[in-house]
Amino acid sequence: MKTALAALLFVPCCALAGDPWDTTDKALGGAALASTLLDWSQTRYIARHPDQYRELNPTLPDHPTTGRVDAHFAGSIIIGGLVANWLSSDYRKGFLSGVTVIEVSTVAHNYSVGIKMQF
Repeated sequence: MKTALAALLFVPCCALAGDPWDTTDKALGGAALASTLLDWSQTRYIARHPDQYRELNPTLPDHPTTGRVDAHFAGSIIIGGLVANWLSSDYRKGFLSGVTVIEVSTVAHNYSVGIKMQF
């Protein structure tokens, strides 16, 4: 029942799915990608320094391997891109803005506690 309800709630936003990307969509997509890449590099740093840091992302273990981190972020970037492309332009802008805000806040927090950006 919950799955069916969730699917029905998702249908209206898909009615205009696949709009072309305008300049704002592309800029937001670039910002989301860039901030995700920064988070990825910091998470790899966390994975290489398990004695100093632990991962707070609930979708990863406290001490992930770099391979697990790479798979997580590669998958996130691919799925996020597919979702963004599938959404109509209005929803796409909100989605990409949300991703960017979350990623920038994560990167800023990580930086404030000494986590470096290293691939």
